[in-house]
Amino acid sequence: MSDPFVLLAGSALILIGVFGLIEVAIRSRHRLVSRKAVLPEEAVTAPITEIEESHVELSVVRDRETNPDGQPRQEIIRTLKVGDPVVLVPEVADAGEHEIRVVAGGGTIGYLPPNRVRALVEMLAAAVSVRSEISYVAEADDVFSAWVTVAVRS
Repeated sequence: MSDPFVLLAGSALILIGVFGLIEVAIRSRHRLVSRKAVLPEEAVTAPITEIEESHVELSVVRDRETNPDGQPRQEIIRTLKVGDPVVLVPEVADAGEHEIRVVAGGGTIGYLPPNRVRALVEMLAAAVSVRSEISYVAEADDVFSAWVTVAVRS
């Protein structure tokens, strides 16, 4: 093995460990509020027949871009607090793939990770109620990142 490969592999393992610790910290600080998001619309109005609720914690990606109206997503995320309501907006990308846009604090703050969208779309399709909120906001070197908790009752 060459030295750059070993260094790269070691760095990747360290990053995986750090992200695992961050996830544990987020889950330990996790709390839910009663505000509801609207995805899909008919799920919010349907009667709740079962008490099982699934929780999914997701990071927001493409959070450093600027929205079409010119508003930087970083400015929106900077104002968010844990427990702020989030609206999830399903979209279909140019390649026919599904995306879920995350709207909070008056504007788009990013998208849910592409590798988690298909499973979440399936959960939401079977949902009778959905609640989503900001679960964590982090800042490093003046760059803000957000995590979202989605609670689905089916």
